[in-house]
Amino acid sequence: MQTVYQTISIRPRWEAPRAEEKIIDLAQYRRKLEREQQTEWEEPEVQPRVRSSQRRNRWGLYWDAVASLGVVAMAVTFCVELLL
Repeated sequence: MQTVYQTISIRPRWEAPRAEEKIIDLAQYRRKLEREQQTEWEEPEVQPRVRSSQRRNRWGLYWDAVASLGVVAMAVTFCVELLL
């Protein structure tokens, strides 16, 4: 499959703009892209670095759990005092 790619070159004011057509073979273009992608995937994989936002989210979950346990402990203490 082929497509036509048009460009317009800038000319002096007294000349009319002229469109230039280039024929591009899409199959060849796709093969070129596949080769480039294959070379990218063949590079050694590097372990992703843990971002500070992920650490912050982990600490946030930790402190949420601590606060929830504190609320549960206060509720249990209040119920025990009512029963005594």
